[in-house]
Amino acid sequence: MSGAGLVVTGTVFSGRASVGDSVGVLGLDMQLRVRGIHAQNAEAKEGRAGQRCAINLAGPELRKEAIERGQWLTTAEGAEPVPKFDAELSVLPSEPRALSNWTPVHVHLGAAETTGRVATLGTRSIAVGETGLAQLVLDEPIGAVHGDRFIIRDQSARRTIGGGRVNDLFPPKRGRSKPDRLAWLEAVREPDDKTALTDLLELAPSGVDLVQFAINRNLTAKECDALVAACAGKVVSGDSQRVAFAGARWLQLRKAVLARLKDWPESQPDNTGLGDNRIMDGTGIRMSRDLAAAVAAELVKDGALAREGFGVRLPTHTARLEGADASMWQSVEKVFKESGLRPITAREIEQIVGGGLKRMDAFMVRASRVGLVQRISKTRFVTPASLIELGGIAERLVAKADDHLLMVAPFRDESGVGRNMTIEILEYFDKQKFTHREGEGRRIIQAAD
Repeated sequence: MSGAGLVVTGTVFSGRASVGDSVGVLGLDMQLRVRGIHAQNAEAKEGRAGQRCAINLAGPELRKEAIERGQWLTTAEGAEPVPKFDAELSVLPSEPRALSNWTPVHVHLGAAETTGRVATLGTRSIAVGETGLAQLVLDEPIGAVHGDRFIIRDQSARRTIGGGRVNDLFPPKRGRSKPDRLAWLEAVREPDDKTALTDLLELAPSGVDLVQFAINRNLTAKECDALVAACAGKVVSGDSQRVAFAGARWLQLRKAVLARLKDWPESQPDNTGLGDNRIMDGTGIRMSRDLAAAVAAELVKDGALAREGFGVRLPTHTARLEGADASMWQSVEKVFKESGLRPITAREIEQIVGGGLKRMDAFMVRASRVGLVQRISKTRFVTPASLIELGGIAERLVAKADDHLLMVAPFRDESGVGRNMTIEILEYFDKQKFTHREGEGRRIIQAAD
Protein backbone atom coordinates (compact mmCIF):
# COMPACT_ATOMS: atom_id res chain seq x y z
CA MET A 1 0.00 0.00 0.00
CA SER A 2 1.32 3.44 -0.94
CA GLY A 3 2.72 5.17 2.14
CA ALA A 4 2.41 2.06 4.32
CA GLY A 5 4.56 -0.59 2.65
CA LEU A 6 3.71 -4.29 2.53
CA VAL A 7 0.46 -5.45 4.14
CA VAL A 8 -0.53 -9.15 4.43
CA THR A 9 -4.04 -10.29 5.24
CA GLY A 10 -5.50 -13.49 6.65
CA THR A 11 -6.98 -15.20 9.68
CA VAL A 12 -5.12 -15.53 12.97
CA PHE A 13 -5.01 -19.30 13.50
CA SER A 14 -3.59 -19.35 17.04
CA GLY A 15 -1.85 -17.17 19.60
CA ARG A 16 -1.60 -13.45 19.00
CA ALA A 17 0.53 -10.84 17.25
CA SER A 18 1.21 -7.36 18.63
CA VAL A 19 2.60 -4.20 17.11
CA GLY A 20 6.40 -4.29 17.44
CA ASP A 21 6.64 -8.12 17.46
CA SER A 22 9.38 -9.87 15.50
CA VAL A 23 7.89 -12.38 13.05
CA GLY A 24 8.87 -14.51 10.08
CA VAL A 25 7.23 -16.04 7.04
CA LEU A 26 7.27 -19.84 7.24
CA GLY A 27 9.88 -21.18 4.86
CA LEU A 28 11.56 -17.83 4.14
CA ASP A 29 14.75 -16.53 5.74
CA MET A 30 13.36 -13.12 6.69
CA GLN A 31 13.38 -11.27 10.00
CA LEU A 32 10.40 -8.89 9.99
CA ARG A 33 8.65 -6.51 12.38
CA VAL A 34 4.93 -5.90 12.84
CA ARG A 35 4.54 -2.22 12.01
CA GLY A 36 0.77 -2.00 12.39
CA ILE A 37 -2.39 -4.11 12.67
CA HIS A 38 -5.98 -3.79 11.54
CA ALA A 39 -8.24 -6.41 13.18
CA GLN A 40 -11.81 -6.84 11.99
CA ASN A 41 -11.39 -3.70 9.81
CA ALA A 42 -10.32 -1.47 12.72
CA GLU A 43 -6.89 -0.30 13.87
CA ALA A 44 -5.65 -2.43 16.79
CA LYS A 45 -2.63 -3.03 19.00
CA GLU A 46 -2.83 -6.80 18.51
CA GLY A 47 -4.52 -9.54 16.52
CA ARG A 48 -5.89 -12.60 18.30
CA ALA A 49 -6.90 -16.12 17.26
CA GLY A 50 -10.04 -16.13 15.14
CA GLN A 51 -9.77 -12.54 13.93
CA ARG A 52 -9.35 -11.44 10.34
CA CYS A 53 -6.30 -9.20 10.27
CA ALA A 54 -4.28 -6.97 7.99
CA ILE A 55 -0.69 -6.82 9.24
CA ASN A 56 1.74 -4.16 8.07
CA LEU A 57 5.23 -5.65 7.86
CA ALA A 58 8.62 -3.91 7.82
CA GLY A 59 12.19 -5.15 7.60
CA PRO A 60 15.37 -4.78 5.53
CA GLU A 61 15.02 -8.33 4.16
CA LEU A 62 11.39 -7.91 3.10
CA ARG A 63 10.70 -8.79 -0.55
CA LYS A 64 7.16 -8.52 -1.90
CA GLU A 65 7.74 -11.11 -4.62
CA ALA A 66 8.57 -13.74 -1.97
CA ILE A 67 5.17 -13.42 -0.25
CA GLU A 68 2.52 -15.75 -1.70
CA ARG A 69 -1.00 -16.89 -0.93
CA GLY A 70 -1.07 -19.82 1.51
CA GLN A 71 2.03 -18.86 3.51
CA TRP A 72 2.05 -18.47 7.29
CA LEU A 73 3.21 -15.56 9.42
CA THR A 74 4.73 -17.00 12.58
CA THR A 75 6.95 -16.51 15.61
CA ALA A 76 7.66 -20.26 15.94
CA GLU A 77 11.34 -21.26 15.95
CA GLY A 78 12.37 -24.33 13.98
CA ALA A 79 9.08 -24.67 12.09
CA GLU A 80 9.35 -25.21 8.33
CA PRO A 81 6.96 -26.12 5.50
CA VAL A 82 6.66 -29.90 5.21
CA PRO A 83 6.88 -32.09 2.09
CA LYS A 84 4.62 -34.76 3.59
CA PHE A 85 2.47 -35.44 6.63
CA ASP A 86 0.48 -38.30 8.16
CA ALA A 87 -3.23 -37.77 8.62
CA GLU A 88 -6.64 -39.32 9.14
CA LEU A 89 -8.55 -39.12 5.89
CA SER A 90 -12.28 -39.54 5.15
CA VAL A 91 -13.61 -40.46 1.70
CA LEU A 92 -16.94 -38.91 0.74
CA PRO A 93 -19.95 -41.26 0.38
CA SER A 94 -20.54 -39.74 -3.05
CA GLU A 95 -17.30 -41.18 -4.46
CA PRO A 96 -17.73 -43.88 -7.14
CA ARG A 97 -14.94 -46.10 -5.76
CA ALA A 98 -12.54 -46.61 -2.85
CA LEU A 99 -9.47 -44.36 -2.61
CA SER A 100 -6.52 -46.56 -3.57
CA ASN A 101 -2.89 -46.24 -2.55
CA TRP A 102 -0.79 -43.62 -4.38
CA THR A 103 -3.75 -41.81 -5.93
CA PRO A 104 -2.74 -38.41 -7.40
CA VAL A 105 -4.70 -35.54 -5.82
CA HIS A 106 -4.89 -31.79 -5.28
CA VAL A 107 -4.43 -30.84 -1.61
CA HIS A 108 -6.01 -27.71 -0.09
CA LEU A 109 -4.91 -26.67 3.42
CA GLY A 110 -5.67 -23.19 4.71
CA ALA A 111 -5.19 -20.92 1.73
CA ALA A 112 -2.50 -23.17 0.22
CA GLU A 113 -2.94 -25.56 -2.69
CA THR A 114 -0.53 -28.13 -4.09
CA THR A 115 -0.57 -31.46 -5.90
CA GLY A 116 0.59 -34.72 -4.41
CA ARG A 117 -0.29 -38.35 -3.78
CA VAL A 118 -2.11 -40.29 -1.09
CA ALA A 119 -0.28 -43.25 0.47
CA THR A 120 -2.76 -45.32 2.45
CA LEU A 121 -1.40 -46.70 5.73
CA GLY A 122 -2.11 -50.18 7.00
CA THR A 123 -4.43 -50.98 4.09
CA ARG A 124 -4.42 -50.83 0.30
CA SER A 125 -7.36 -48.44 0.07
CA ILE A 126 -9.89 -46.41 2.06
CA ALA A 127 -13.48 -47.44 1.34
CA VAL A 128 -16.20 -45.04 0.22
CA GLY A 129 -17.69 -43.26 3.25
CA GLU A 130 -14.92 -44.58 5.55
CA THR A 131 -12.03 -42.97 7.42
CA GLY A 132 -8.49 -44.32 7.47
CA LEU A 133 -4.87 -43.37 8.05
CA ALA A 134 -2.89 -41.95 5.14
CA GLN A 135 0.28 -40.09 4.29
CA LEU A 136 0.02 -37.06 2.00
CA VAL A 137 3.19 -36.84 -0.12
CA LEU A 138 3.27 -33.33 -1.58
CA ASP A 139 4.87 -31.93 -4.72
CA GLU A 140 5.43 -28.58 -2.96
CA PRO A 141 6.00 -28.16 0.81
CA ILE A 142 3.25 -26.37 2.74
CA GLY A 143 2.79 -25.05 6.27
CA ALA A 144 0.80 -27.32 8.58
CA VAL A 145 0.37 -28.30 12.21
CA HIS A 146 -1.46 -31.05 14.07
CA GLY A 147 -5.22 -30.68 13.81
CA ASP A 148 -5.23 -28.67 10.57
CA ARG A 149 -8.15 -29.57 8.30
CA PHE A 150 -7.52 -30.21 4.62
CA ILE A 151 -9.46 -31.20 1.49
CA ILE A 152 -8.35 -33.41 -1.39
CA ARG A 153 -9.69 -33.17 -4.93
CA ASP A 154 -9.14 -35.42 -7.93
CA GLN A 155 -6.20 -35.05 -10.34
CA SER A 156 -8.14 -32.66 -12.58
CA ALA A 157 -9.26 -30.60 -9.54
CA ARG A 158 -12.90 -30.91 -10.64
CA ARG A 159 -14.22 -33.23 -7.93
CA THR A 160 -13.82 -33.27 -4.15
CA ILE A 161 -12.76 -36.75 -2.99
CA GLY A 162 -12.70 -36.19 0.75
CA GLY A 163 -10.90 -34.45 3.56
CA GLY A 164 -9.18 -35.01 6.83
CA ARG A 165 -7.04 -33.77 9.67
CA VAL A 166 -3.25 -33.52 10.01
CA ASN A 167 -1.78 -35.84 12.65
CA ASP A 168 2.03 -35.84 12.36
CA LEU A 169 4.46 -33.61 10.44
CA PHE A 170 7.45 -35.90 10.98
CA PRO A 171 6.74 -39.30 9.40
CA PRO A 172 9.70 -41.72 9.32
CA LYS A 173 11.74 -42.21 6.15
CA ARG A 174 10.91 -45.93 6.18
CA GLY A 175 8.30 -48.19 7.72
CA ARG A 176 5.33 -45.84 7.48
CA SER A 177 2.86 -48.75 7.71
CA LYS A 178 4.60 -50.85 10.38
CA PRO A 179 2.49 -51.79 13.43
CA ASP A 180 4.52 -49.63 15.84
CA ARG A 181 4.14 -46.62 13.53
CA LEU A 182 0.38 -47.16 13.23
CA ALA A 183 0.16 -47.37 17.04
CA TRP A 184 2.08 -44.07 17.21
CA LEU A 185 -0.40 -42.43 14.83
CA GLU A 186 -3.34 -43.65 16.91
CA ALA A 187 -1.78 -41.97 19.94
CA VAL A 188 -0.76 -38.75 18.18
CA ARG A 189 -4.26 -38.16 16.78
CA GLU A 190 -5.45 -37.43 20.36
CA PRO A 191 -6.50 -33.74 20.45
CA ASP A 192 -5.45 -33.13 24.08
CA ASP A 193 -1.71 -32.34 24.19
CA LYS A 194 -1.09 -33.79 27.65
CA THR A 195 -2.89 -37.05 26.90
CA ALA A 196 -1.09 -37.36 23.57
CA LEU A 197 2.36 -36.83 25.13
CA THR A 198 1.61 -39.31 27.93
CA ASP A 199 0.52 -41.98 25.44
CA LEU A 200 3.50 -41.36 23.14
CA LEU A 201 5.96 -41.59 26.04
CA GLU A 202 4.52 -44.98 26.97
CA LEU A 203 4.91 -46.18 23.37
CA ALA A 204 8.45 -44.93 22.72
CA PRO A 205 11.43 -46.91 24.10
CA SER A 206 13.79 -44.40 22.46
CA GLY A 207 11.87 -41.39 23.79
CA VAL A 208 9.84 -38.56 22.26
CA ASP A 209 11.63 -35.76 20.42
CA LEU A 210 10.32 -32.67 22.22
CA VAL A 211 11.42 -30.24 19.51
CA GLN A 212 9.35 -32.12 16.96
CA PHE A 213 6.45 -32.56 19.41
CA ALA A 214 6.27 -28.81 20.09
CA ILE A 215 6.41 -27.92 16.39
CA ASN A 216 3.84 -30.58 15.51
CA ARG A 217 1.37 -29.43 18.18
CA ASN A 218 2.07 -25.72 17.64
CA LEU A 219 3.23 -25.23 21.25
CA THR A 220 5.34 -22.44 22.70
CA ALA A 221 8.46 -23.40 24.65
CA LYS A 222 6.69 -22.51 27.91
CA GLU A 223 3.66 -24.67 27.05
CA CYS A 224 5.88 -27.61 26.08
CA ASP A 225 7.96 -27.35 29.25
CA ALA A 226 4.80 -27.41 31.38
CA LEU A 227 3.61 -30.59 29.64
CA VAL A 228 6.99 -32.26 30.03
CA ALA A 229 7.08 -31.44 33.75
CA ALA A 230 3.67 -33.09 34.15
CA CYS A 231 4.29 -36.18 31.98
CA ALA A 232 7.94 -37.09 31.53
CA GLY A 233 10.16 -39.08 33.85
CA LYS A 234 13.46 -38.04 32.26
CA VAL A 235 14.60 -35.47 29.70
CA VAL A 236 17.91 -35.85 27.82
CA SER A 237 19.44 -33.16 25.61
CA GLY A 238 21.80 -33.97 22.71
CA ASP A 239 23.48 -31.82 20.07
CA SER A 240 20.29 -31.32 18.06
CA GLN A 241 17.65 -33.11 20.12
CA ARG A 242 15.76 -32.79 23.37
CA VAL A 243 14.15 -36.12 24.14
CA ALA A 244 11.73 -37.10 26.92
CA PHE A 245 11.30 -40.60 28.37
CA ALA A 246 8.52 -42.06 30.47
CA GLY A 247 9.83 -43.09 33.89
CA ALA A 248 9.37 -46.80 33.16
CA ARG A 249 10.96 -46.46 29.71
CA TRP A 250 14.01 -44.70 31.17
CA LEU A 251 14.49 -47.50 33.69
CA GLN A 252 14.15 -50.02 30.85
CA LEU A 253 16.76 -48.16 28.80
CA ARG A 254 19.09 -47.87 31.79
CA LYS A 255 18.81 -51.61 32.42
CA ALA A 256 19.59 -52.37 28.76
CA VAL A 257 22.69 -50.15 28.80
CA LEU A 258 24.01 -51.65 32.03
CA ALA A 259 23.51 -55.16 30.62
CA ARG A 260 25.40 -54.09 27.49
CA LEU A 261 28.29 -52.72 29.56
CA LYS A 262 28.27 -55.79 31.81
CA ASP A 263 28.88 -58.01 28.80
CA TRP A 264 31.56 -55.70 27.41
CA PRO A 265 34.47 -56.89 29.64
CA GLU A 266 33.75 -60.51 28.63
CA SER A 267 34.26 -59.73 24.95
CA GLN A 268 37.00 -57.13 25.53
CA PRO A 269 38.70 -58.09 28.80
CA ASP A 270 41.64 -55.75 28.29
CA ASN A 271 39.58 -52.76 27.17
CA THR A 272 38.56 -49.93 29.49
CA GLY A 273 35.10 -49.46 28.08
CA LEU A 274 32.91 -48.51 25.19
CA GLY A 275 32.53 -45.34 23.11
CA ASP A 276 29.68 -43.39 24.68
CA ASN A 277 27.86 -43.06 21.34
CA ARG A 278 27.80 -46.87 20.96
CA ILE A 279 26.14 -47.81 24.23
CA MET A 280 22.83 -48.65 22.53
CA ASP A 281 24.39 -51.04 19.97
CA GLY A 282 22.92 -54.49 20.45
CA THR A 283 20.23 -53.40 22.93
CA GLY A 284 17.40 -53.38 20.40
CA ILE A 285 16.64 -49.71 21.20
CA ARG A 286 17.27 -47.53 18.17
CA MET A 287 18.50 -43.96 18.51
CA SER A 288 21.00 -41.59 16.92
CA ARG A 289 24.66 -41.67 17.94
CA ASP A 290 24.39 -38.13 19.31
CA LEU A 291 21.44 -39.06 21.51
CA ALA A 292 23.19 -42.23 22.71
CA ALA A 293 26.15 -40.09 23.82
CA ALA A 294 23.74 -37.76 25.65
CA VAL A 295 22.11 -40.77 27.37
CA ALA A 296 25.58 -41.95 28.41
CA ALA A 297 26.31 -38.52 29.90
CA GLU A 298 23.10 -38.69 31.96
CA LEU A 299 23.97 -42.18 33.24
CA VAL A 300 27.45 -40.95 34.19
CA LYS A 301 25.83 -38.02 36.02
CA ASP A 302 23.54 -40.47 37.85
CA GLY A 303 26.53 -42.63 38.85
CA ALA A 304 25.33 -45.67 36.87
CA LEU A 305 28.34 -45.42 34.54
CA ALA A 306 31.87 -44.07 34.89
CA ARG A 307 33.65 -42.09 32.21
CA GLU A 308 36.97 -43.33 30.85
CA GLY A 309 38.49 -40.81 28.45
CA PHE A 310 35.79 -40.28 25.82
CA GLY A 311 34.16 -43.64 26.54
CA VAL A 312 32.18 -45.15 29.42
CA ARG A 313 32.33 -48.27 31.58
CA LEU A 314 30.67 -49.79 34.59
CA PRO A 315 32.08 -48.29 37.81
CA THR A 316 33.17 -51.78 38.87
CA HIS A 317 35.10 -52.54 35.67
CA THR A 318 38.83 -51.85 35.57
CA ALA A 319 41.45 -53.09 33.13
CA ARG A 320 45.17 -53.20 33.80
CA LEU A 321 48.48 -54.46 32.45
CA GLU A 322 50.14 -57.37 34.21
CA GLY A 323 53.49 -59.16 34.21
CA ALA A 324 55.94 -58.15 31.50
CA ASP A 325 53.52 -55.55 30.15
CA ALA A 326 53.44 -53.79 33.52
CA SER A 327 57.25 -53.60 33.54
CA MET A 328 57.30 -52.38 29.95
CA TRP A 329 54.87 -49.59 30.82
CA GLN A 330 57.23 -48.18 33.44
CA SER A 331 59.80 -47.56 30.68
CA VAL A 332 57.26 -46.29 28.16
CA GLU A 333 55.68 -43.94 30.68
CA LYS A 334 59.01 -42.17 31.13
CA VAL A 335 59.16 -41.47 27.39
CA PHE A 336 55.68 -39.90 27.50
CA LYS A 337 56.60 -37.71 30.47
CA GLU A 338 59.70 -36.46 28.67
CA SER A 339 57.71 -35.67 25.49
CA GLY A 340 55.32 -33.37 27.36
CA LEU A 341 52.02 -32.80 25.54
CA ARG A 342 53.37 -33.87 22.15
CA PRO A 343 51.80 -37.10 20.81
CA ILE A 344 54.42 -39.72 19.95
CA THR A 345 54.63 -42.83 17.77
CA ALA A 346 55.44 -46.43 18.65
CA ARG A 347 58.58 -46.08 16.49
CA GLU A 348 59.82 -43.13 18.57
CA ILE A 349 59.23 -45.09 21.80
CA GLU A 350 60.95 -48.21 20.46
CA GLN A 351 64.03 -46.22 19.50
CA ILE A 352 64.43 -45.28 23.19
CA VAL A 353 63.12 -48.39 24.96
CA GLY A 354 64.14 -51.04 22.43
CA GLY A 355 62.60 -54.46 21.93
CA GLY A 356 61.66 -54.22 18.24
CA LEU A 357 58.99 -52.18 16.46
CA LYS A 358 56.56 -55.06 15.96
CA ARG A 359 56.61 -55.86 19.67
CA MET A 360 56.17 -52.18 20.58
CA ASP A 361 53.23 -51.78 18.18
CA ALA A 362 51.44 -54.71 19.86
CA PHE A 363 52.20 -53.34 23.33
CA MET A 364 50.81 -49.88 22.49
CA VAL A 365 47.56 -51.48 21.34
CA ARG A 366 47.29 -53.28 24.69
CA ALA A 367 48.15 -50.10 26.59
CA SER A 368 45.43 -48.19 24.73
CA ARG A 369 42.87 -50.88 25.56
CA VAL A 370 43.42 -50.43 29.29
CA GLY A 371 43.31 -46.64 29.03
CA LEU A 372 46.97 -45.86 29.71
CA VAL A 373 47.24 -44.15 26.32
CA GLN A 374 44.85 -42.87 23.69
CA ARG A 375 45.45 -43.39 19.97
CA ILE A 376 44.67 -40.03 18.36
CA SER A 377 45.67 -41.01 14.82
CA LYS A 378 46.90 -44.05 12.93
CA THR A 379 50.41 -43.79 14.39
CA ARG A 380 50.37 -41.36 17.33
CA PHE A 381 49.52 -41.87 21.00
CA VAL A 382 49.05 -39.57 23.98
CA THR A 383 48.32 -40.17 27.67
CA PRO A 384 44.83 -39.39 29.04
CA ALA A 385 46.34 -36.79 31.37
CA SER A 386 47.96 -34.96 28.44
CA LEU A 387 44.73 -35.23 26.46
CA ILE A 388 42.76 -33.58 29.27
CA GLU A 389 45.42 -30.85 29.51
CA LEU A 390 45.16 -30.27 25.75
CA GLY A 391 41.39 -30.08 26.16
CA GLY A 392 41.84 -27.52 28.92
CA ILE A 393 44.01 -25.40 26.64
CA ALA A 394 41.26 -25.54 24.01
CA GLU A 395 38.65 -24.44 26.56
CA ARG A 396 40.76 -21.50 27.74
CA LEU A 397 41.37 -20.31 24.17
CA VAL A 398 37.68 -20.56 23.32
CA ALA A 399 36.72 -18.61 26.45
CA LYS A 400 39.01 -15.76 25.36
CA ALA A 401 37.94 -15.73 21.70
CA ASP A 402 35.28 -13.18 20.70
CA ASP A 403 33.48 -15.72 18.48
CA HIS A 404 34.08 -18.59 20.95
CA LEU A 405 35.74 -20.68 18.23
CA LEU A 406 38.94 -22.70 18.55
CA MET A 407 41.42 -21.91 15.77
CA VAL A 408 44.45 -23.96 14.71
CA ALA A 409 47.20 -21.35 15.10
CA PRO A 410 46.42 -20.25 18.70
CA PHE A 411 46.08 -23.89 19.81
CA ARG A 412 49.39 -24.77 18.13
CA ASP A 413 51.18 -21.87 19.80
CA GLU A 414 49.67 -22.49 23.24
CA SER A 415 50.24 -26.26 23.25
CA GLY A 416 53.64 -26.18 21.52
CA VAL A 417 53.02 -29.46 19.67
CA GLY A 418 53.55 -28.26 16.08
CA ARG A 419 51.06 -27.67 13.26
CA ASN A 420 50.78 -31.22 11.85
CA MET A 421 50.17 -32.75 15.26
CA THR A 422 47.79 -29.92 16.12
CA ILE A 423 45.62 -30.91 13.14
CA GLU A 424 45.66 -34.57 14.27
CA ILE A 425 44.68 -33.61 17.83
CA LEU A 426 41.83 -31.35 16.69
CA GLU A 427 40.49 -34.00 14.29
CA TYR A 428 40.56 -36.47 17.20
CA PHE A 429 38.58 -33.97 19.30
CA ASP A 430 36.01 -33.81 16.48
CA LYS A 431 35.66 -37.59 16.33
CA GLN A 432 35.18 -37.79 20.08
CA LYS A 433 32.46 -35.09 20.01
CA PHE A 434 34.53 -32.76 22.18
CA THR A 435 34.54 -30.22 19.35
CA HIS A 436 32.50 -29.59 16.21
CA ARG A 437 34.01 -28.12 13.05
CA GLU A 438 32.55 -24.77 11.96
CA GLY A 439 34.31 -23.30 8.91
CA GLU A 440 37.96 -22.72 9.77
CA GLY A 441 37.34 -23.09 13.52
CA ARG A 442 35.80 -25.47 16.03
CA ARG A 443 33.14 -25.07 18.68
CA ILE A 444 33.42 -26.98 21.98
CA ILE A 445 30.32 -29.10 22.63
CA GLN A 446 31.24 -30.92 25.85
CA ALA A 447 33.59 -30.47 28.81
CA ALA A 448 37.14 -31.77 28.45
CA ASP A 449 37.06 -33.69 31.72
